Amino acid sequence: MTSSANLEAVEQLESGSIHSIDVQGGARQDEPTSELRYRRQKRINLRSIAEPVKKQLMLPRNGKELKQFVLVRLPILSWLWSYQPRFLINDIIAGVTVSVMHIPQGMAYASLAEMPPVYGLYTSFVAPMIYAVFGTSRQISIGVFAIVSLIVGGVVRRVIDADSSLCAVESAANDTVNATVIQLDYPDCSASVDIAITVAFVSGLLMFLFGLLQLGFITTFLSEPLVSGYTTGAAVHVFTSQLRHVVGVPSSVVRVDPGVFALPRIWVKLLAEVFSGRFNWAPIVISALCVIFLVLVRLLNVQLWKFRCYKKLPIPIPSQLIAVVVATVISSLVELDERYDVDVVGEIPTGLPPLTTPKTSYLGDVIVDAFVAVIVCYSIALSLAKVFAKKHGYTTYPNQEFLAFGMMNTIGAFFSCYNASASLSRSVIQDVTGGKTQMVAFVSSFILMIVLLALGPLFEHLPRAILSSIIMVALLRLFIQVKDLKKYYALSIPDMFIWIVVFVATVFLGVDLGLGVGVGFALLLVVVRTMLPVSMSVGKVDGSCSYTKDGDKIPGVLIFRFIAPFCFTNTALFMSRLAAACNIDPDKQKDSSDTQPGCIEVAYYKLRSHACKSDKPDRTSSDLELRPTCNGDVHGNSSKHSKKIQEPVADNQVDDHPCWCPDLQYIIIDMAPVTFIDSSGSKMLERVQMEYSSCGIQLVLACTARHNREALERSGFADGLGAEWFLPSIEAAVHFIEKHRSLGDTDDTTEPKSIAIEPFQETDV
Repeated sequence: MTSSANLEAVEQLESGSIHSIDVQGGARQDEPTSELRYRRQKRINLRSIAEPVKKQLMLPRNGKELKQFVLVRLPILSWLWSYQPRFLINDIIAGVTVSVMHIPQGMAYASLAEMPPVYGLYTSFVAPMIYAVFGTSRQISIGVFAIVSLIVGGVVRRVIDADSSLCAVESAANDTVNATVIQLDYPDCSASVDIAITVAFVSGLLMFLFGLLQLGFITTFLSEPLVSGYTTGAAVHVFTSQLRHVVGVPSSVVRVDPGVFALPRIWVKLLAEVFSGRFNWAPIVISALCVIFLVLVRLLNVQLWKFRCYKKLPIPIPSQLIAVVVATVISSLVELDERYDVDVVGEIPTGLPPLTTPKTSYLGDVIVDAFVAVIVCYSIALSLAKVFAKKHGYTTYPNQEFLAFGMMNTIGAFFSCYNASASLSRSVIQDVTGGKTQMVAFVSSFILMIVLLALGPLFEHLPRAILSSIIMVALLRLFIQVKDLKKYYALSIPDMFIWIVVFVATVFLGVDLGLGVGVGFALLLVVVRTMLPVSMSVGKVDGSCSYTKDGDKIPGVLIFRFIAPFCFTNTALFMSRLAAACNIDPDKQKDSSDTQPGCIEVAYYKLRSHACKSDKPDRTSSDLELRPTCNGDVHGNSSKHSKKIQEPVADNQVDDHPCWCPDLQYIIIDMAPVTFIDSSGSKMLERVQMEYSSCGIQLVLACTARHNREALERSGFADGLGAEWFLPSIEAAVHFIEKHRSLGDTDDTTEPKSIAIEPFQETDV
């Protein structure tokens, strides 16, 4: 078979028309031609690329994997198949209870997103059903969430403020000046709805993409103090946004340009209005009565459930719904909106959510804020899901949660829904009322459907001050997180600073920049702590094989432990601390005209051991051996050092020189705490080995992990040091050194003699 025939056969094999090649003639089967070998190698490379992609996407390759794929991607099939009838009554009770909370919270939190209250009900109706199909958690309650609603509202305000043609109204506040202002309250503006729905659509696409790419690990960058500080700072924004409804100040009066320090400017304008007397007493009284009622009922619920009264009272007292119903009735009878100028909800349309389409013109304006909403929504929801999964003994899958939230927000955007997330208060109620599965979501959505079809207009006279009061009381749980500072102060000072920094940044810079500043500061602390690791010289504890800081030191041997990776951030620190442990002062640099910039030089003057241990009182310059100064480049080529003839050092200079400890012969570096070694770390070890070997000190590496050993072999350091000096443990290194010493004087050479030892056992640390 000729070379062209071979190529043709390979093409047929790749296309699937044939399944094997019958090699005859000049080309032997085990010795293919170079062209054929190249084509085969190319085919293998393509397959090697395709396999990880299939594995990453978890695509099924056979019938068994297809079944597993369907069960993983549609978790509802798993719990619905094993659903027990005795769960139904618990799920119905929990669904009714959660739906009662959805009604006031949906209308209240929609105002945070600068949308009409009915859109909060739309979100609470559609989103839970979609999550019930794709989500893996069985207890979290999906719907509107204060922090996410605030982020969406911030996007709406920013985009509309950037385009004054959207929702512009003539100002009637000033009779002398005719000016065009932009409202902060956008319920009647269709542009606010379009922007919020576009944010939900983009967020859903990002979540779906992250789920496909298996990026569930990104929440690891959001530590507990970071999330606590961020949510507390965002709660300050939510609280401030509701104050104007409480004091009855028009939105146009406290309008400020969104951005840095927007919150302090709002407070200044709001306090100016209050102190000047331009406020309304009616909403203040309504809010005060509502807050007192909600707090008292919450405390009562806590006491009832604390003393296990839920056996007689299966659901907690629905304080929020009671407040909404009572306030609506009183407002309708007394006509608070007309007689006392109290702002009310207004018209609520009946019917199911209308179909909508995201506006592509807003995609570029909302992409960054959508990413922030994704991170906040996903991190909070996943944290809740893990808590309830651990409590009830099942497993949640972070990547599937990404897909579930992606489907929920993407599909919901076509049904007039904005970003949905998990709520802590509703999730706790759903759990304590006995909710077993996401059947609760279908029960809750059914009740909300009845509200949308028939009961919506009954809430048209509901004062907005009631909704603001509900939000403020719900924020108490977030404000209590300030007590976490005491805990972080006792456990970890860096965590305390992370909390403070992210809180201050969120309050003064905004909820979008605050999260970025918090993540950046947390990563910066990680880098700083990597640059300032703990290091020590250790010794052996009597009667054991342990080596600690308080152990007995071995004469002539330094055991050095550096608890950090060998990377570019701490190579100089490692060398300086090692020199300090060896009683070497790295600041004593040798003046040389050919010194390259950036190279830390130490003048090593080796006293030969027989001269050091001699009883001769006089030591001449012949007893001193002058060693060359390391002049290696920091980035490599450390072998290219220059040797310069110098004058012998005087006797008193040698005695007083702090850079040399004549008794030290071996340095054992404990590699167990070293997590990885980069190129700078390899060069650093090469330089340490060269400089200390010039002083007659042998470098020994103990407990080197497999991946670190391979990195040193690739860099060439392992060959230069010698395989004999890689030992599996500190104890083995000490025994090897004792054998090495027993074979004779090692002053004239640092080359190891032939010693029978056990083969090196690589460790996987």
